[in-house]
Amino acid sequence: MLQLDALRAFAVGAVIVHHFVPGALEGGGYIGVKLFFCISGFLITGILLKARNDADENKFTKKELLWKFYVRRFLRIFPLYYLVIGVTFAINLDPVRKILVWLLSYTLNIHMAAQGWYELYFSHFWSLAVEEQFYIFWPWIILFLKREWLFPAIISIIFVGPLYRLSYVVSHYENMTALSTYISTFSSLDHLGFGSLLALLVSKKNKSVLSEYSYLFFLFSTVLYFGITNYLNNDVNLVLTDSVTAIIFCCIIYWMSRRVDKPLAYILEWKPLLYLGRISYGLYVYHPFMPFLAIWLLLKFGIHAELYSFPVVSLALVLTLMISSVSWHFFEKPINDLKKYFV
Repeated sequence: MLQLDALRAFAVGAVIVHHFVPGALEGGGYIGVKLFFCISGFLITGILLKARNDADENKFTKKELLWKFYVRRFLRIFPLYYLVIGVTFAINLDPVRKILVWLLSYTLNIHMAAQGWYELYFSHFWSLAVEEQFYIFWPWIILFLKREWLFPAIISIIFVGPLYRLSYVVSHYENMTALSTYISTFSSLDHLGFGSLLALLVSKKNKSVLSEYSYLFFLFSTVLYFGITNYLNNDVNLVLTDSVTAIIFCCIIYWMSRRVDKPLAYILEWKPLLYLGRISYGLYVYHPFMPFLAIWLLLKFGIHAELYSFPVVSLALVLTLMISSVSWHFFEKPINDLKKYFV
């Protein structure tokens, strides 16, 4: 699904613009991260459903498939994540040593949600924590639950998101911090869940609902989104916006998974864009550190520049691309290639 790499590139690009140029792309961080969640739910559930079919055909046992799934996830995600933690620990970058336990255990989102504010440098790691926490239980559901229960199980998971945020409103904003309604795993389950639902529907032999109604779903959800965000109060916005945007994102993912035709295909399959999608994990992990590295490098040449000034942003962008590219070719890809032994 080449065009999903392009979608990854757009997602990580929105996040980087949001962090490098505050105010330049309103909601860029939200769009990028939540789109990643939908893509992740779609791809991971698709992989697990295919693995389940292999188990049903007695190619592998479900326990073997579970083991292979976790090894492949480990090879793709853990090395870069722990490399960054190791390097920042070695140079004693504040506050890595204070929050080390949360970082090592992929629970930084829980820590930050409880305290109500982001930690410097590592704020973006909340989404990686959400993904890992999702991986803990999701393979068990997809692989071991009876097939006829999968659809209601996914629908139930989707409802956890808005209900969790609704509890914040009903409690008069006292049962959690406001940040928790954004970075909690519970609050992210509608995006992950809708992505998973899309994968389940795609796996069905009869795809007529998606083929015939995806444009209608997209149009209705888009109109609903603008209605909620512009005409309804903040409480309704808080509870429902994530669920509505998840449907919008899933429609886009569905179209790109089937390959959008020309002329848009020329853009979505442009090699530089696909490459950015391929290294998007590194781009996401490294980029928040780069403005500060850029300031340090500029100072070495006697240039004093503010954090969000043009020289800093330009150099930070170049550094992000360079370091992510080197990381992919010489660190991530060699490790990622080991996944072929766990197919």
